[in-house]
Amino acid sequence: MPNDEYLMEVINSYKQSSFFSGDEDRAFNELKYIVNSWLSELRQKNSKAYFIAMEIKRSGSREKGTAIKGKSDMDMFVSISDTNGYFMLRELYDDLYNYLKKNGLKVRKQNVSIGVVFKGYDIDVVPARKVNSSSYVKQAIRYNDHYIWSNKKANRMLTNIQKHIDLVRGSGIQNIIILLKIWKYQKQIDFPSIYLEMILIDAFEKYNDFGKTFENEVLYAFDYICKNIIEKKVVDPSNSTNIISDTLSLAEKQRIKQKTKEAIDAKYWSEVVHKR
Repeated sequence: MPNDEYLMEVINSYKQSSFFSGDEDRAFNELKYIVNSWLSELRQKNSKAYFIAMEIKRSGSREKGTAIKGKSDMDMFVSISDTNGYFMLRELYDDLYNYLKKNGLKVRKQNVSIGVVFKGYDIDVVPARKVNSSSYVKQAIRYNDHYIWSNKKANRMLTNIQKHIDLVRGSGIQNIIILLKIWKYQKQIDFPSIYLEMILIDAFEKYNDFGKTFENEVLYAFDYICKNIIEKKVVDPSNSTNIISDTLSLAEKQRIKQKTKEAIDAKYWSEVVHKR
């Protein structure tokens, strides 16, 4: 089997549709109802919560077109508007987590999201506080920046989820991203998806051989990461003070470098990635 064909078969065996099935849609909307109930309870406990507005949207890899099976099924972005600043972001994160847990849901704290197992699906819930003073504009529509809470950094981070979605959608390298997400998943490598996406988008801005072979593009991706993962500063495109590359330690980056070298040196692609 030609290598390009094998790599595409691997991608197709893992690739998850951007469209929700009927069951997924029902599960998402039921969890959305529960999250809205959390705000109702918060208002009963604290009258200041009546000044909070909330909007719940779909986000994450399904919206970017880079979702793979075996990881989070859906991503729920909880945009909270607290213009008076009555609540700390960490307070809101913890309160939502405790509410979901109290109501019998299987939950876990992750870096910026709350992982929820609901109706047989893994749903990542990301509480975020809207920043009214800064935004990303696309086709005359304003998408506000948000603060998200990072458990790893024990601090809030400013970002713009819609800008990330549009960057990946418009990159033309979704299949490369999917394949390397499969690789890091199968090799159990700690490599945050946003970090992987941004370093690959940067890599292919400098690539001049599109259309030759998909295999060459994949090899270039591994080679670029191998050569740049240790020293390259990767910055959140919507917040220059958020250094994405700082999310991993030197030891974690060295492991990525070693694994990319192994991928480049492998005799067969089946040693690097395999079908689901």
